[in-house]
Amino acid sequence: AGTVDRLRDDFLLSTDSLMNRAHENTVSRMLSLQATIEPIRDFKIDLTCTQNYSSREEYYYKYLSIEDQVEGPRSRMLTGSYTVTSWSATTAFTSPDELYARFLENRHIVAERLAASNPDTRCDEMVLDTMSGEYFPFGYSANQQTVLLTSFLATYLGTDAHNTKFSPFMGFPLPNWSINYTGLNKVQFLKKWFNNISLSHRYTSTYSIGNYYTDAAISGIRDYNYGQETVLNNTDDFIPPLSMEMLQISEQFNPLIRLSLSMTNSVQVNFSLQKNRTLALSFSNNQITETTRDGITFGGGYRFKDVAFDIKVMDEVKHLKSDIVLQLNLTYNSNKVNIRKINQNLSQITSGSEVWMAELSAEYALSTTLTLRFFFQTNINTPYISNSYPNSTTKGGITIRFRF
Repeated sequence: AGTVDRLRDDFLLSTDSLMNRAHENTVSRMLSLQATIEPIRDFKIDLTCTQNYSSREEYYYKYLSIEDQVEGPRSRMLTGSYTVTSWSATTAFTSPDELYARFLENRHIVAERLAASNPDTRCDEMVLDTMSGEYFPFGYSANQQTVLLTSFLATYLGTDAHNTKFSPFMGFPLPNWSINYTGLNKVQFLKKWFNNISLSHRYTSTYSIGNYYTDAAISGIRDYNYGQETVLNNTDDFIPPLSMEMLQISEQFNPLIRLSLSMTNSVQVNFSLQKNRTLALSFSNNQITETTRDGITFGGGYRFKDVAFDIKVMDEVKHLKSDIVLQLNLTYNSNKVNIRKINQNLSQITSGSEVWMAELSAEYALSTTLTLRFFFQTNINTPYISNSYPNSTTKGGITIRFRF
């Protein structure tokens, strides 16, 4: 508003009392960093950091005919979105029930910190929260947004609730990484057995706020900061400097570990573990939605070299000679959506299933352009919820692939 204030002071703003157009100030910041580290030969680490911040500020300057001057800024409103790479790996292998219990307990720590920093003497009073049945400081109940937000971040990012910042914005983005090592097959003892040995691991974690905004009740109040709030909502909780509907942490170990082997006798083996989760905190209905996916994949293959066939077409005999490639893939996935209703302290699995999949295939190249493939697939799905039924599908067949 600095530039517009100078225009106002120089009497350059419109004095039309009917003019009601907002001044807009849009900010967009994008940060993307990449680095590759190779501490030893064939051992590569790729690091990535990203941060996206956008905001849109609106306010009005209004001509007042009685005072014969332009007044503003008025009715200030800020909206925006935010995404940043983060670390949540320290809690990835902790029991979800244990994390949720820690989240509920962290609310007391955060509420007391906020009350201690607020000069309002009413914050010294402990009030019974009718939803949780526990006592919290005045203005910072179990459902107050800053209490929930800070407790959520402290719990699932693995930080100390006594020190976690109240602001929803983080500092510098933390790096995600991808690790690959392909040097084991160069070890003299392993050279005899393996043509290639590859190990890989990848981790990504992002923290995002889909939409934040300033509440109309605090519009125009300057220096309205966390722990210094002065305006209460209709439930006698302090309105935070920034309001929001939801925030989310999305984490993927994809893969947690992957091992790929190619042996000198034409055998190929692949093994991988995946572990993904998405944690969403909704302030509109005060609930946490946990979406998890854990997977194991095992694959094997063998190449029969130079397999010859004779096929009689009309009166002509065709001599075929190619490799037969066998592939076997076995996969297990556990997908689950668990909704935790904070007010009722109720946790419920709403969807998800265990899925077993198996696939066997064989390929044979009839020519440089024509490939014949036999396959068999089966899928067994066992739901976690009682109102869904187990089911399975099985299919098999022949595929002919022609390449121009």
